[in-house]
Amino acid sequence: GILPLPPQVRYYVFCVHHDSLNTKGYSLLIVRSFLVVLDQLIL
Repeated sequence: GILPLPPQVRYYVFCVHHDSLNTKGYSLLIVRSFLVVLDQLIL
């Protein structure tokens, strides 16, 4: 079976995973707003 991880390790893994999700979301938001601005400039 899977070895139980100590809370610190579990928390660390969760934080790292959460951070990567956050950066992905932020980059998506930036790209989307950039595209919107680009659309308005072209139109």
